[in-house]
Amino acid sequence: METYGLEKWGIVNNANVYRNLTVNQLVQMAILRGEGYLAANGALVTKTAPYSGRSPNDKYVVEENTSKDRIWWNNNKKISSDLFDKLYQKAIAYLQGRDVFIFDGFAGADTNYRLPLRVVTEKAWHSLFAQTLFVRPTADEIKNHQPDYTVINVCGMKGIPETDGLGSPAFIILNFEKKIILIGTTHYAGEIKKSIFTVMNYLLPQKNVFPMHCSANA
Repeated sequence: METYGLEKWGIVNNANVYRNLTVNQLVQMAILRGEGYLAANGALVTKTAPYSGRSPNDKYVVEENTSKDRIWWNNNKKISSDLFDKLYQKAIAYLQGRDVFIFDGFAGADTNYRLPLRVVTEKAWHSLFAQTLFVRPTADEIKNHQPDYTVINVCGMKGIPETDGLGSPAFIILNFEKKIILIGTTHYAGEIKKSIFTVMNYLLPQKNVFPMHCSANA
């Protein structure tokens, strides 16, 4: 079975690994897997309850030496590297035996500043979301794609506040040293997008670029 280098992140022993499936394939798989259903107009409908929007109180930044002096801590919640590592080990253990979906692409249209990224999810529709919100690679680009940052979304895994150092079972954790974003418990897909936007807001000003949250659809 092709794993597309998931071992680099410690993700092993999966059931099936799917990478950059087409929109039709992802919609079909989401329906077959019971993740959603088609509306009368053909759109895929999913439910994310109890989280129907972003959960800013459950978003954390790992306090570590490479970035701690660049973070506005009055506006960002800290979590230690040790707690992140423990949650990460739980997450990769959780993914064993499960299907995994990969989206490899980019954030940002300008090739001088875009961010190569990888989004790893347990839900087909979350991979569809990533493919819709981020820039899809060309056939040539995907052959040698090397992600700079990786999102790992284990929405079905619940954190344990008492032992994981969390305020609730949900967590969105950015680790700038390891270039990993770990998302758990919440099924709200907007956390995938917003976490990468947060990374861009961190990286681009260091290159004298002012980041703006905007898009254009054709």
